[in-house]
Amino acid sequence: MALSIQAIGLLHALTVTPDGDHFRLLAGSRRLAAVRSLGWPEVEANIRETPTIEDQHTIAALENLERKQLDPLDEAVMCCAAMEEFKDLRTVAKVTNRSTQWVKGRIDLLSWPDDVLMAIRTGQISVAAAAPLATIPDDVAREYYLVEAVTNGASARVTACWVTAWHEQVKIVGELQSTPTPDPENALPLAKTPVGPCLSCRQQYDLGTLSHLPFCPSCVQAIKEASAADLETIATDSTALEQSDDVG
Repeated sequence: MALSIQAIGLLHALTVTPDGDHFRLLAGSRRLAAVRSLGWPEVEANIRETPTIEDQHTIAALENLERKQLDPLDEAVMCCAAMEEFKDLRTVAKVTNRSTQWVKGRIDLLSWPDDVLMAIRTGQISVAAAAPLATIPDDVAREYYLVEAVTNGASARVTACWVTAWHEQVKIVGELQSTPTPDPENALPLAKTPVGPCLSCRQQYDLGTLSHLPFCPSCVQAIKEASAADLETIATDSTALEQSDDVG
C-alpha cells in the first residue's frame, strides 16, 4: 500500500473526529500506517464533528468490508457484533451496506460445524460450496464429503448434489430399518462410504469412484439428452432381439 500511495497518491482521505486537542481516527488505519512509513508530515482527512454510534459502526464496517484479506468468518463476527448493538437485521444491513440476506447468511455461518469453518478459514473451500456440507449432522460422512470437496475442488452445485443424495440415502435406510423384518440381522445398514449420483445414468456410486470434472449447463443438458437417447436405443434393440428370438 505504501508503494501504491507513493506512486499515485492517497485516493481516499482518512476519516477522523475531534478528541480534545487532537483527532481520533475513525477509518483508514492501514492508509495512515502507510503514509507514516513514507514520512509524510500531513495527510488529507475528512472530519466528522459529532459522529453518532451508528456513524462510527458504519464507517468501521465499510472500512473492514473493503479490505481484501477479510475472510467470511471475520465478516460473520462483525455482523454478530453489529446485531448485538442494533438488535435489528435491517439496520445492520444498512450499516454494512449489504443486503439483509447477506447479513443473515454471515450470522448463520457461525453455527456451522467447526471442520467446515476451518476449511473456509484456510481458503480450502468457498462458502457456497461448503453450505450444503454444513447441513450433514453425521461427523464421519461430513468429513468424508469435505475432504472430497477440498481435494477435487468441488463446486456448490456438486456438493449440493452429494448432500441431496446422502439425505435421500439416510431417509431410505431409516424407512427400511423402521419396517419389521423376520431377520433383523440382515437389515440394510447405512453405507459406510458416501455415495452420489452419476450425471449420465443417475445410478448411485461410491463418491471416490465418481469424476469431478466441471461442465457448463449446456453440456450437462447435452450429456443427459445423449444418455437418454442411448438408453432408448438399447431398449429398442433389446426388444427387437427378443422378438427375433421368438420368431426363430
